[in-house]
Amino acid sequence: MNKKNQYILLIEVLLIALFAKILSLSSKIIITRELGVEAMSLFSLVNPLILLLLTLSSLSLQNTIGSLIAKNIRKRKIILKNALIITIFLSGILITLLAVFSYFISNHLLNNINTFPCVIASIFVIPLTSISSIIKGYFIGVGELKLTSFSQIFEECGRLLFLIIILLIFPSLEAPYKASIAVFSLCIGEIFQVMYMLLFYKNSSFKKYREFIYINDKKDSYFHEILKSSIPLTLSRLVGSLTYFVEPILFTSLMLKNHYPINEITISYGILSSYVLPLVLMPGFISVTLSNLLIPNLGKMIRKKQYGKAKKFVLEIFFLCFFIGLVISLIFKFFPKEITTIIYKNNYGEEIIRKYSLFFMIYYIETPLITCLLFFNLSKKAFLSTCISSIIRIILIVMLVGKYQIEGVLIALIVSTYVDVLMNLFFLISFLIRQKKNSVFL
Repeated sequence: MNKKNQYILLIEVLLIALFAKILSLSSKIIITRELGVEAMSLFSLVNPLILLLLTLSSLSLQNTIGSLIAKNIRKRKIILKNALIITIFLSGILITLLAVFSYFISNHLLNNINTFPCVIASIFVIPLTSISSIIKGYFIGVGELKLTSFSQIFEECGRLLFLIIILLIFPSLEAPYKASIAVFSLCIGEIFQVMYMLLFYKNSSFKKYREFIYINDKKDSYFHEILKSSIPLTLSRLVGSLTYFVEPILFTSLMLKNHYPINEITISYGILSSYVLPLVLMPGFISVTLSNLLIPNLGKMIRKKQYGKAKKFVLEIFFLCFFIGLVISLIFKFFPKEITTIIYKNNYGEEIIRKYSLFFMIYYIETPLITCLLFFNLSKKAFLSTCISSIIRIILIVMLVGKYQIEGVLIALIVSTYVDVLMNLFFLISFLIRQKKNSVFL
C-alpha cells in the first residue's frame, strides 16, 4: 500500500470510527437520561466486574492473534481456531463460577444487593463479547480495517435499538432491572457485530467455514505462541481490571469509615464513572483505530524487511495520537459546561472536567504504545509497568480519598496512567536502541 492509499484508509477508518462513536455516545446518553442516576450508579458499580470477567475469558486474544496473524498471514485460520478454543474453554469456567457466586459478589463484595440483576446479566456478556473480540482480532490481522470499523456501527445500532424498544415497553422498571438492561444491551451489540463481520467479509462462504471448522493440523498448532504472548498481556490487564474492580469497593469502604451516607457515596462514584470519565476518555476511539491500523501495516513492513519505514510509521502514529489528545484535552479544559450541557443536559462533573481534563492528553498514546510492545514480544514489560502503576494507584486512593473524596480517586488514576505510559515508553525505546545496535530491526 502506497503512502496515498495509506492516508486514504486512515481517513476512512477514522470517519467510520467517529460515526460509530457518535452512535455509542447516543446510546450512552439514552441510558444516562432514561435510566437515571441511581440505575447508572448501579451499572457503574458492576462495570469493573464485567471488565474483569472479559479480561479473563478473552485472555487478550484480540490483540495477540491480530499481531500473530499480521506476522504469519498464511497461518491465520489455525491461529483463529486455536484462539477460539482457548476463549470458549475459559468462558465456560467463568460462567459457572459467576453463576455460583453471584449473590456473594453483590451482597458482600459490592456491598449492594441491588446489583444482583446486573451480575446475573453479566453471565451472558462473557461468551458473546469474548468470541466477538477474537473474530475482530482476526480481521484486524488480515488488514480488514474497514470491515471491523463498520461492524462497530452495527454493534451500536443493535444496542441502541434494543435499549429503545425495552425502555418503551417497560418505562417504569425499578433501578436494579433498568441497570441489568444496560448490561444485556452489550450482548445484543456483540451479536450484531459478529453477524456483520461474518456476513459481509468479502471472502466469506459456507464452504470456507466448513474448511475452517475441520482444521486439525497438530504440526501447525499455535497454542504455545498464542499463550506466550497473551498471558503476560492478560496478567497486565488482569492487574488493571482487579484494580478497577477493587476501586469502588475501597472507595465505598473509606467513605463509610468517614461517615458518609451510602446513597451519597454511590452517586458521587456514579458521576465520576458515568459522566466524567466516559466524556474525557470518549475520543480514545481514535487511539484504538490508529492502533488497529498499526498492526497489519507494521506486520507487512516487517515481513518485507522495511525496518526504517516501520520506525517512521510508528513515530507518525504516536505523534498523531498525542497531538489529537492535546487538542481534545484543551477543548474539555475551556468548554466543560457547554459540552456537559449538550451531551447530558446537566452539569454533573463540570468542575472536575475543568480541573483535570488537561492531564488526560497522555492517555491517547497508551493504546498504540501497548500495541507496539505486544507486536515486539514485550508483553512482560507491559505487565511489569501495570503492576507498579496499579500499586501506586491503590496507595494513592487510600491516601487521598479521606481528604479529596471522589477527586482522590481521579488523581490516583491520572498519576498511575502517567507512570504506566512513561515506563512502557522507556521499555520500547530501549528495545529499539538495542535492535539498532544489533542491526536487527532498525
